Amino acid sequence: MAWRVEILHRRASNARHVIDFTRDCATAASAAHARLENPKGTMVGFHIDWSQDTPDALKSRIGAYPAVVNTFITFDAGAAWPWDRDMLVWQAQLAGEAGAVLEITVMPVDLGRITAQMYADFAATLRTLNEQYHTPVLLRWAHEMNGNWLSYSYKPAQYIASFQQMATAVHAATNATAMVWSPNMGLGYPFGDDATTIPRPTRASDPTNFALLDTNGDGVISNGDDPYLPFYPGDDYVDWVGLSLYWYPAPAGVLSETPNQVTPPNFVADYIRGSGGNVNPSLNASVITFYDRFVEGRGKPMMLAESGAPFLVTQGGASELDVKKSWWEQTWNTALMKEFPRLRAIINFDERKEEGGLLKDWAQTTNSAVLKAYKSYMGGKSKLTTYGNDMSFACDGRVTML
Repeated sequence: MAWRVEILHRRASNARHVIDFTRDCATAASAAHARLENPKGTMVGFHIDWSQDTPDALKSRIGAYPAVVNTFITFDAGAAWPWDRDMLVWQAQLAGEAGAVLEITVMPVDLGRITAQMYADFAATLRTLNEQYHTPVLLRWAHEMNGNWLSYSYKPAQYIASFQQMATAVHAATNATAMVWSPNMGLGYPFGDDATTIPRPTRASDPTNFALLDTNGDGVISNGDDPYLPFYPGDDYVDWVGLSLYWYPAPAGVLSETPNQVTPPNFVADYIRGSGGNVNPSLNASVITFYDRFVEGRGKPMMLAESGAPFLVTQGGASELDVKKSWWEQTWNTALMKEFPRLRAIINFDERKEEGGLLKDWAQTTNSAVLKAYKSYMGGKSKLTTYGNDMSFACDGRVTML
């Protein structure tokens, strides 16, 4: 109770969002906007290293309230406690205190073992985060399902059933949580196939999922197949659509032998659009287009749910500032927002982590020189950006710009 009183006082003094659950909240958001869709601007978001960072510390570094902060959690139906409720409550408290929406990226261990009661219980937890801690939630359920690196990869039948069950439970419990369908960028689909990845289904090994994935009917799962539609749960279940989109200096090569490189010109726009100079012309343009098919075509807001360009700390080549500047100049620019007006959130990794034996630094806010350049650039983009204290949230999912 003391914590809630303190936060309410802080919010009153800083005009941050408070979701009012004192009235009927059964009505969904208006037809013009999805649940939690900001009607203008693009939300500035970050994934932070929660082991040593907080949304409030991030706010102190960038000089503004982040609009979105992301966390990853595991959902293990075989465990006594399938998800870490205490961790989510703590993160929701910190996100709410900083005026941010909490993006929760959930990685289920085994979709087939999740019961109806588990879906209902998780939805109830989300309503608690909304109601008691006044924190809106973007629920990114079983992300990157079209990849080959997660337990639920290449299983569209199970994935769609699970997403629909989760969405039904969430929509019945609260409108201050929005369901995010978020595949990996599909221009590399169906990605590599080796001993470290999930094997692709065949007509013999998994006829149900094979039939769904072999969209061109040629008997194999290849880059001629649709990387998105087999996994789409349906318009009634999806509130937002998202993509994981990064620049890697050697997407098909060996990173340990590759120097740092800046993001190629027009890379971000070409990959969202699914066409342009950075896109392999041999790919089937009718199925790799994302924005036209799932944003404009279905009336959904879009986010880059994970994004960034990492600096490979030991590799040499382009400088850290040049690598990261090349990314923010492509994501936060007038031309991109004009072409993709329903791109409503961009969440950038803001941490260091080791992958494949290399230390990758994704952060824009921890190196003082990079942070200074980032703040200077973003300070001139106020007409494009939306921060946490720019929005007010209603319990029916509507967002009002302050």
